[in-house]
Amino acid sequence: MKREGLLNKLFGKGKKEAEEQAKAEAAAAEAAAKRKAAETEVARQAAEAEQMRIAAEAEAQRLAAEAEAKAKQVAAEAEAKRKQLEWNAEREAAELRAKVEAAARESRQKALDLEAQRQAAEAARRAAEAAAQQTYVVKAGDSLSVIALRELGDAMRWPEIYELNKAVIGDNPNLIQIGTKLVLPKK
Repeated sequence: MKREGLLNKLFGKGKKEAEEQAKAEAAAAEAAAKRKAAETEVARQAAEAEQMRIAAEAEAQRLAAEAEAKAKQVAAEAEAKRKQLEWNAEREAAELRAKVEAAARESRQKALDLEAQRQAAEAARRAAEAAAQQTYVVKAGDSLSVIALRELGDAMRWPEIYELNKAVIGDNPNLIQIGTKLVLPKK
């Protein structure tokens, strides 16, 4: 009888241990499945983030190309206008010189008109050159060296940007405000 009780206890205890081990293995399998599902989700999110980054880069390149094309178009139009103004000024100057030879009094007035036209042509040329200058609006995370690298291709050109924009930047080139419009030197 003692022997049967002892065997029952041993088998009962073994069964209990087997059940506990089966539960532990099931819990481990569930944890592994959850870990695998989490890893799969992280990988999916990483792939999605990479796709978004690639799309953002492509959009940035497209916008940069559009901006560059527009800047070239504006520069070409400004150059054409400047040449036309110069040609007009030269033509008018020749006409005025002929009239100046006809009458001394009229020549003084014509000379004043010619000077005014020359100044207007020069002002228009300067305005066209100013309109053709490339500008950049400061964004979060920008510094002058980052802007120089991105826009001019050389981070060491940041002092050129600073010199052109001292009036808007101030005495400290390390403190540039988001939204500040900077004039960039020619590439």
